[in-house]
Amino acid sequence: MGIGGLLKYRTQLFLIQSAPTEAEKPRPEWKGSRVASYRPLGRTGWKMSDISMGSAHVTDPDVVRMALDRGINYIDTSPDYSDAESERTVGAGIRGRRDKVFVASKFCTPKGHLDKDTPVADIIEAVEGSLRRLGTDYVDLLHIHACNSIDRLMAPTFHEAFDRLKEQGKARFLGVSSHTPELETVMRKAVDSGRFD
Repeated sequence: MGIGGLLKYRTQLFLIQSAPTEAEKPRPEWKGSRVASYRPLGRTGWKMSDISMGSAHVTDPDVVRMALDRGINYIDTSPDYSDAESERTVGAGIRGRRDKVFVASKFCTPKGHLDKDTPVADIIEAVEGSLRRLGTDYVDLLHIHACNSIDRLMAPTFHEAFDRLKEQGKARFLGVSSHTPELETVMRKAVDSGRFD
């Protein structure tokens, strides 16, 4: 690459690095947008904002901070969102404000969902990895993630791991997420079981 190409490359790199982040580019239609109300979240006792934040592709902690500034108090993350970068970003964004936000994560690893036969120790290790990335000593809610069957929903290993984590103060509530053809069946069983908050 000649000097002209190098200068062009460095100029482009500078422009990219100094470009405003998504958090710094307000959209006119968002001006003044805020959370309007807070409602009870299941059996948790938490009053959840009517707008929540998913963080699958969020890589800028300022986006998280802006959400909190606008009244959002529920953030959903997961180890398998952006190869665990989501959890690191959420952790940086909530630093110093942990008591003001309800953080939900998943029984998961950066490589993907945990199988129903995953040993209890491995499930606990995965959650402890989430805690390290989030920079917190507890998560408010752990989901059995992308649950596609009643067998996985009620897998003894997930429930034993959750009970141990709860006893240690590392997880407060148990939930389930599902977006499969079996969603209705799985959710009915979750409600009927009484195990989920």
